[in-house]
Amino acid sequence: MTKRDVVSLAVKIIGVFYLVQAVPFVVASLFAGGSAGSSSGVILVLGILVLGALLVWGSEAVGDLLVPKKENAAVPAVLSLSDWQTVAFSAIGVSTFIRGVQQLGAVMSYPTQNFRYQSIVSGIIMAAIGAGLFFGARGLANLWKSFQERRSNL
Repeated sequence: MTKRDVVSLAVKIIGVFYLVQAVPFVVASLFAGGSAGSSSGVILVLGILVLGALLVWGSEAVGDLLVPKKENAAVPAVLSLSDWQTVAFSAIGVSTFIRGVQQLGAVMSYPTQNFRYQSIVSGIIMAAIGAGLFFGARGLANLWKSFQERRSNL
């Protein structure tokens, strides 16, 4: 198994998680009346399903993006801590990004909510943090490693 395969597996797990999370929304949209069956609710459900499916089927592309070809060696018996941290930060980033998008979709689906402004800002911030974690995972892991090395040298 290569490093790219490990990253791909982690992204697939996140995708399956979100597909499973979408099931209650699908049931509510199909069988409930009122706002849950509205067109904006259906769009929200389809968005969650599409994002989950893209994560599952696009996991190889994400692995190619996160692991450069020169670093795609076979995974040793023990991965380095920074490799695990990179995968973890990326997975958390994808999860946070999708939760932010879900929150924005929920605001659009239920516009009568009292805290609409706060929900929009919160969703945008969550999506931005998730994208930052995803695309900056390797740098964040390296930064964390340098902090740990400095601490151990004191």
